[in-house]
Amino acid sequence: MIRFAITIFISAFLVFQIQPIIARYILPWYGGTSSVWTACILFFQLFLLLGYSYAHILRLYCKPINQIVIHTGLLLLALLFLPIVPDAALKPDSPDNPLLGIWYLLFVSIGIPYWLVSASGPLIQFWFKESFAGSSPYRLYSLSNVGSLLALLSYPFFIEPNLGLELQAWIWSAGFVLYVVLSLTCARKFYLSSKFATRSVENKKIKINLPVGTEQLLWLILSSSGSVLLLAVTNQITQDVASFPFLWLLPLSLYLLSFIICFDHSKWYDRRIWVPLYLVSLSFGFYIFTKASGATLFSQIFIHTGILFTGCMICHGEMVRIKPDPNYLTSFYLMIALGGVLGGAFVTLIAPLIFNGYWELQLIWCFILILIGFFLFKDYQSDSYWKKVSLQFIWVSICGGLGIVLLSLVSFWHENVIDFDRNFYGILRVKDKVIEGNEYWNERELLSGSIIHGSQRFDDEAIKRWPTTYFGWNSGIAVAIREHPRYKNRTDETQKFHVGVVGMGTATIAALVGQNDVIRFYEINPKVEEYANKYFTYIKDTLAEWQLVIGDARVSMEQELIRRDRQQFDVLAIDAFSGDAIPVHLLTIESFQLYWQHLKEDGILAVHISNRHLDLYPVVKEAARFLNKNHIVIDSFPQDDMSIDEARWVLITDNHDFVQRETVRLRQTEGLSKREITLWTDDYSNLLDVLQ
Repeated sequence: MIRFAITIFISAFLVFQIQPIIARYILPWYGGTSSVWTACILFFQLFLLLGYSYAHILRLYCKPINQIVIHTGLLLLALLFLPIVPDAALKPDSPDNPLLGIWYLLFVSIGIPYWLVSASGPLIQFWFKESFAGSSPYRLYSLSNVGSLLALLSYPFFIEPNLGLELQAWIWSAGFVLYVVLSLTCARKFYLSSKFATRSVENKKIKINLPVGTEQLLWLILSSSGSVLLLAVTNQITQDVASFPFLWLLPLSLYLLSFIICFDHSKWYDRRIWVPLYLVSLSFGFYIFTKASGATLFSQIFIHTGILFTGCMICHGEMVRIKPDPNYLTSFYLMIALGGVLGGAFVTLIAPLIFNGYWELQLIWCFILILIGFFLFKDYQSDSYWKKVSLQFIWVSICGGLGIVLLSLVSFWHENVIDFDRNFYGILRVKDKVIEGNEYWNERELLSGSIIHGSQRFDDEAIKRWPTTYFGWNSGIAVAIREHPRYKNRTDETQKFHVGVVGMGTATIAALVGQNDVIRFYEINPKVEEYANKYFTYIKDTLAEWQLVIGDARVSMEQELIRRDRQQFDVLAIDAFSGDAIPVHLLTIESFQLYWQHLKEDGILAVHISNRHLDLYPVVKEAARFLNKNHIVIDSFPQDDMSIDEARWVLITDNHDFVQRETVRLRQTEGLSKREITLWTDDYSNLLDVLQ
């Protein structure tokens, strides 16, 4: 019996340990957005479904000896695909069709091993049931979820901080070899089982009596609801911070924990406890949306994960209430996996087409309320017809009230919005800013999520050319350009000054350069460039020559070096944010080394580190220290009458003439955080160290 338990535990550990490992490999290749993780999750859900389908087919249509031969043969074949290290040649050349690119990369890198190890849950549990008469396999399902949970929790706290990414991949590959050996021992026990003689009879009986209709539909609905809630919450809490393992794995861990609790024993799910907890957490959820960007990081995480956990406890608890006899084990797991895929497909593929915001989150909140009402009144027994009708009316009123709140949120989202787009890289809105009582104020903003990514005043022709938001005349990037000796002291009007910008926004930085200068933008989201040209005029008004490179900045710069196209920037500005989230791969030491290959010797690297949730100064300071370069911090303060926001820039340079300028020294910010952190690399980054 112990061999089955260990095999299932290790297989579950491998299934969930590979997810953050492989996602971290490919995250930098697709811009570091949270959509990379949700795309990966959908792939994992699909291959989990394929694994469960494979186990179901083996169980129904193959004799025991054939099950063993087929599964063993495929496991040995899968060893040829190790180690699971993605080929760097698969890096995308352009941001077109990122979903297809991610799925193809995952398929060729881990597809076969992941498919087979994911089949272990239902297949090994069925072998266990056949080998030990009278034993229920459902607790093994709970054990497998414990293995999954341990894999997720160990990654951000032990694996990621202590092991390099390539070493992680090799260790996982060694674990897969161990799993293959253990599977062979389980197959041997299954082969020696005395159940073989009655197997064909049981197959026919199972085939005829499989649950159909309402039961299977409810399994599917409950599973897909939990999946939608998981991915919608993950999207919500990663879009404004960063797409990094802890914020991926916390929601997934709570999702799995609900499976563990519910499948361990039905007594752990009590509607009298979990339904009120869900209602309370939901009230906080709607409240936090009225706070918009004012909510703290910890309150957002606590409330959203609270809704996730209580909602999943209800979905999975009701699923356990109607779970079938163990004879129908594989079909039950198959429907759970299918529901997961449908939920993932809705969030990843359908929601971006039909919603302009992350409305699937509030929608699933309300849908779970409807499910609660269905199950409560389905089982409710009362002698009074009117009492039952009254309770149903109250519940419908609650659902309707929350629906009205949701519609009001949607209406507020659209207020003064003239255009919007939701794609793989996030949500963009172009919005006219209205100042009550000031009919002369005419300002337009570009927002990513709830964060302003640039604005422009249209009061008159002179004001229209003002640099606004984080790029005002007193900002760090303006000082870097204006006080650069080559820019300050040039006497020849034809002498070009080269500026590179990672992250285009409204192209406000174009207002800081002059005639004959060259400004080169790197932007991963093609829609940003379209909006910058269509609704803003910084690009049209600039006297400088401007260039645009569509694609992830780091990948694009690496390809330029391969082509021996070194840019020779005088100033390079790093201002790439998705919402308020930072693409971590643009702040590692490898990325800083890349930037310096494109800068002149006396160039200035300007890094924008304004952030509501993270203190990024220690990250940039450590990189400057490693590179043995000077760094200064320049804070600029809000000026409402000029539409300028508070901003913090770190300037890194070897240009001593620039650093010693009186005008620069007077602008430096002193008394910054003394926090010491470990240098961020492509193998290691820990946002927990820099939380505000």
